[in-house]
Amino acid sequence: MAKANLIEANFSYANLSYANLYAAELIGAYFYQTNFYKANLIEAHLAGIYLSNASLILANLYRADFGFAKLKKVNFPDANLREAYFRGTSLSNAILIRADLRGADFRGANLNQTNLTDALVDQVNLLEANLNETIMPNGKVNYNY
Repeated sequence: MAKANLIEANFSYANLSYANLYAAELIGAYFYQTNFYKANLIEAHLAGIYLSNASLILANLYRADFGFAKLKKVNFPDANLREAYFRGTSLSNAILIRADLRGADFRGANLNQTNLTDALVDQVNLLEANLNETIMPNGKVNYNY
């Protein structure tokens, strides 16, 4: 499914483990309880998607575009999110434990109650991001009411 046009598709309850979605057009797609274990989403276009209660364990999302997407209770442990674009994205209650976030853009994103424990965060842009009750890479909770 590399470079596939899947705009506004519904992938609820789908098992996309090991799927190759390299540079796929998934703009506005809907994902509920979708499994992306070790999926390849390098440079995927995910702007405006709805992703809830989904698992992206060990997924490769290098340079994926999540701009203005709604992600709720999404599980990203050990995922590669280097240089991913999350500008204006809602990531409330996401789990990003040990995720590689180096160079990612979270400008204006909502990271409320997100878990970043042991995440790699070199050169991450958090300008105007909501980090309230976010568990930071060092394990401390950020309270900025």
